[in-house]
Amino acid sequence: MLLALADGDVQFIVCGGIAMALHGSNHVTLDLDVLVHGERANLARLAAVVSPWRPVFRDVPGDVAVPLPETMASGVDVVTTTTQLGDLDLFVRMAGIGVYADAVEGTSRVGVDGRELRYLSLPQLLAAKRAAGRPKDIAHIFELEALNRLREVARDDASDAR
Repeated sequence: MLLALADGDVQFIVCGGIAMALHGSNHVTLDLDVLVHGERANLARLAAVVSPWRPVFRDVPGDVAVPLPETMASGVDVVTTTTQLGDLDLFVRMAGIGVYADAVEGTSRVGVDGRELRYLSLPQLLAAKRAAGRPKDIAHIFELEALNRLREVARDDASDAR
């Protein structure tokens, strides 16, 4: 899904469990969470990529198809879907983060098969988890704080070695 979104020129930031894993977390996730740029052209590109996967609303009985990009542009913050490729949560606004434009400069980056993907930095992940406040998010905060401390210690050790 990530590579298809990147190949479709969708502007997005990887969030949630996948972003946690990219920072070294041992958390296992079964869905993909992305914060997408909410401009109409980007939502149209998103729809072109995702529509063939036949997204349906995950929390609505009866396999109701998700009309993209209309749903994303309607003012909702997140659309939770199930697709033929797996669960995909599409955020236009994320608690603790804001919109794509608010987050993009502070993101981390990773190269995957010749593409550069953006994902939430550890401080951004911590802000999102704190703002979400669900029990599972609170549990993740402890691990993310530990990873952040380890990263700071490693940075300090590296600067001391110079």
